[in-house]
Formats: sequence, structure tokens, C-alpha cells
Amino acid sequence: MVFRPETYHPSIVLMWADLAYFIALFSVPVFGGWCVMVALSIFFAEEGNEPFPRWAGYLNLWMVLLFAPGQMIMFFKEGPFAWHGLIAMYLPFIAFFIWIGVMSHLMIKIAKEESK
Repeated sequence: MVFRPETYHPSIVLMWADLAYFIALFSVPVFGGWCVMVALSIFFAEEGNEPFPRWAGYLNLWMVLLFAPGQMIMFFKEGPFAWHGLIAMYLPFIAFFIWIGVMSHLMIKIAKEESK
């Protein structure tokens, strides 16, 4: 809709653009919930049958805590808790890519071990 705004009513274009913006910036509960589920699957697995090393469960819980400041963007327009601030935007952003890197490495390592 944003690429052809002249074909739609402006309020509809604005509504969908705002929805895309909110989905992009308020994804903290989704990724936080994902990390909690991964951590629970590690902690509650049978001994010797864990999907990942136990430390990865603790890493996932730490990531939930590091993602949480991202929700502060609802309340601040300026400063470190704003959508472009150091704490609310960059801390969760950096934590997310560390998490992706570590979990991807673990998945590849496990996949290689399983294929042998």
C-alpha cells in the first residue's frame, strides 16, 4: 500500500504503515517468549537428552532480560529509552544478534553431529 498510496484512502495507508511499524518495534514479547520456550525445553529435558547444552538455557533467559528494555519505547520519545536510544533499541538489537549467532552455531554443530 505504501508503494501505491494514491490508489488507497490516506487513512488506510497510514493505518497499515503504523501497524508495520509497531510489529517491527514491539517484537520483544515474541522473541522473549521464544527464548523462554527454548530455555524450558533445555531445563526440563531428560538427563543426557537435552536439545542444547545447559548453558544455552541460561543464555536464553539472559536474552529475555536484555530484550525487555525494548518495551520502553512505548513511554519515551527522547533519551536512552526512546525507540532510537541506547538502552531500548541498541541493547536488544545487539543481544538479538548475539543470540542468533550462538544458537545458529549450536544448531549447526548439533546437525553435523547427528548426520555422522
